[in-house]
Amino acid sequence: MGIFRLGTLTVIFSDQFVSGFCTGTAVLVVVSQIKYVFDISTQRFSGPFMIIYSAIDIFYSLKNSNPATVLISFISMFILAVVKEQVNARFKNKLKMPIPIDLIAVVLATISSYFGQFNKNYGVSIIGDIPTGFPEPVLPRMDLVPSLIPAGFGVSVVSYTIALSLAQMFAKKHKYVVDANQELLAMGSANVFSSFFLCFPCATALSRSMIQERTGGKTQLVGLVSCLLMLIVLLVLGPFFYHLPKCILSSVILVALKGMFLEVLVLKKIWKISKIDSLIWLVAFSSVVILDIDYGLIMGVAFSILTVVYRSFVPYRTVLVNLPNTEIYVDKECYRAQEIPGIKIFHFGGPLYFVNKSLFVERLKKIITDDGDIINKREYATLEEEQNKKESLNVVYYVIIDCSSVSYIDISGADTLLEVTTEMKERNIVVLLASCTVPVHEMLRNANFLTEVSQPVVFPTVHDAVIYAQQNPRKNS
Repeated sequence: MGIFRLGTLTVIFSDQFVSGFCTGTAVLVVVSQIKYVFDISTQRFSGPFMIIYSAIDIFYSLKNSNPATVLISFISMFILAVVKEQVNARFKNKLKMPIPIDLIAVVLATISSYFGQFNKNYGVSIIGDIPTGFPEPVLPRMDLVPSLIPAGFGVSVVSYTIALSLAQMFAKKHKYVVDANQELLAMGSANVFSSFFLCFPCATALSRSMIQERTGGKTQLVGLVSCLLMLIVLLVLGPFFYHLPKCILSSVILVALKGMFLEVLVLKKIWKISKIDSLIWLVAFSSVVILDIDYGLIMGVAFSILTVVYRSFVPYRTVLVNLPNTEIYVDKECYRAQEIPGIKIFHFGGPLYFVNKSLFVERLKKIITDDGDIINKREYATLEEEQNKKESLNVVYYVIIDCSSVSYIDISGADTLLEVTTEMKERNIVVLLASCTVPVHEMLRNANFLTEVSQPVVFPTVHDAVIYAQQNPRKNS
C-alpha cells in the first residue's frame, strides 16, 4: 500500500471522523480493562454489539469482584490522576521533566505485592511468568498466504486507520504534519521484519500512545527508549514483574484515556458550528462502539463520503445584491441592499453536474418568477389592468450567474446552461455568466456552449456583467 502511494486515500479522514473514531476505540479499551480493575472473569465477545454484550456480562459479574483488587485499583487511579493533573499539569513549566508516576506506580505496586503476598493472601490477580529471550527467526509459512490475504487486508486497513487516526490527532494537538504514505511504509517494514519472529501484526496501541503523550513524549526518542526498556524487560527484568497486580496496568491505562474522552467536548463545539460535521463524529463514534472497529471504520468512512456527496448535491444558492457605490456583490439575505432593477444575480456555490442540475434550474427559475411563472410580457393579457400590474413589478431582463464558486462542470451541466440560456432568450431574458474558472470555461468551449450563444455571455467579474447589462438596456416586447 505504501509503495503504491495509497496513503493519499486518507484525505477522507476528516478531523471529526478521526476524533469520533478514536473516542469510540477508547470505549473498547475501557471495556476490555474493566474486568482487571474488579478482578472478575468475563466471556470474550467479538463482532457487532460486542460492547453491549461485554457490558452486560461485566454488570452481572460485579458481584464476584475482589474487594482487595478494587481497593488497589481505585487508590492507584486516584494517585495517578492527582499527580498527572495537579502536579505534572499545573507545574509543567517549573518541572524539568514530568514525574514518571506510571513507572513509580508499577514499581511500588510490584514491591508491595511481593512483600504483602497479595496473590496468596488476598487473591489479587498478578502478571505471573513473563518468558524471557527472543524466539529464533524462522521463515513465514508462504503456503498460508493465499488463504490469509482477505483477512490480512482487513487487519492492515483497520490497524493502519487506528495508527493514522491517532497520529493525526496528536499532530493537530502538537502542530506537526503526518505523511500518510510514510506511515504505510513504516508499518509495512515493521510487519515484514517482525514476521520472521512470529509476531502479531503491529499496530498502534491507543492506551500506550496516550500514556506516552501524557507523560511528555514528543520525539522519536520516545520510541527508542521504549524499545530499549522493552528489550531489557524481555531479556532480564521479566521475572521481577511476576508479582505485579494486573489491576495496576489497567489503572494506568484508564487514567491515561481521560484525555481521549475529553474529545467528547469537541462534539458540543462542532454541533454549534455544523450539524453535518457533528453527525460524522456521532456516526464514527457510535458505529465503532456498537458494531466494533472494522464495521465502525466502514460506516464512518461511508457516511463521511455521503456528506461530501450531499454537500455537492445541495450546494449553497443565493441572490446577490450590490453594495452602493462599490463593485462588491453580497448575499441578499445578509446585507441590506437593493437589487439592481431589471437584473438578477444568481450565485451557485458548488459544482454543476448531472446530480444537481435539476436543483440549479429549479432555483434559478424561482428567483426570476412571480407566483411560479417567469415574468415576461407575453404571459400577460393585453388588458390595460394587467399591463399596469406588470409595470409595477421588478421585471427581469438579465440574469447573471456568478460561477466563481463552481469548481467544475460536466457535459450535463454545460447542456443545462445552454438549455436555460435558450429558454430564457425565448422569454426575452438574457443569461450572462461571470467569474468562470479556467476548467469551467474550457468545458463550456469544448461543449460548444460558446458557439451556440451569439451575444457576449462570459465576463471576468460580476461587475463587468452588470455594466454590460446596464449599457445594453432591453425591453420586453
